[in-house]
Amino acid sequence: METKHSEKWYSSPGSMGQGLIIAESGRTVAVSYDGKDAPLLAAAPGMLETLENVRACLCLALEKGYTVHDLLHAAGWSEQVHTVMGAIDSAIHEAKGE
Repeated sequence: METKHSEKWYSSPGSMGQGLIIAESGRTVAVSYDGKDAPLLAAAPGMLETLENVRACLCLALEKGYTVHDLLHAAGWSEQVHTVMGAIDSAIHEAKGE
């Protein structure tokens, strides 16, 4: 299953310490009762996309019989692994509101 979100979500402070999760269109997607949770919720679509990409990459590697060592050192795969790791790091930082 592949899920695509056409809009990026952002977190914004709401009233009484709540957080708002707002799509690029301005539509309110969700409200978090604790404003500290809003960045995590806003990052959800990006994290889902990253997880789907990581899963696809790993499945392809396993189908071809590669080991983790192969992925880190094989021509062509090394760059893809570093790209995936960068996407993972970005998703984590976004979820933490960094």
